[in-house]
Amino acid sequence: MSISDVAAAVVVAVQAFQFNETVIVEQKFRPRRERTELATLTVTVVPTPSENLVRDRVTRGLNQVDYSIDIGIQKLLDTTEEESQLSPLAAIAEDLSGHVFNYDFSSSELECLSASAAPFLDHEQLSTNRLFQSVIRVQFSTLKSGA
Repeated sequence: MSISDVAAAVVVAVQAFQFNETVIVEQKFRPRRERTELATLTVTVVPTPSENLVRDRVTRGLNQVDYSIDIGIQKLLDTTEEESQLSPLAAIAEDLSGHVFNYDFSSSELECLSASAAPFLDHEQLSTNRLFQSVIRVQFSTLKSGA
């Protein structure tokens, strides 16, 4: 299993979440968007390969490997009532974190070790650009054949 396979499994889990509004869910290695694209709630699954860890040799030729995935949530706030839009978006980040943590990844042979949400990633973007951003960091473990 590769980091891309793990990210693809997370995309499936995110798509199974019940959002209360239109959402775009994508996997990207370099998540760049135009500001106008963020008028719609956008969830981006981003592999973070720098944090992969071969944790343990389970048997000869089989290693336990940990992967990290970031789930970015972004939405451009309306010009009116910005403050009232923050609570539901923060709730989405928290609820999505729990959903991914409890999702059944057994068909992908993944075990979710942890999921933590940072509801307000960038206060400056929020105040100057009216852009809500949150990141959920998810840690997975899987078995992978060693070389």
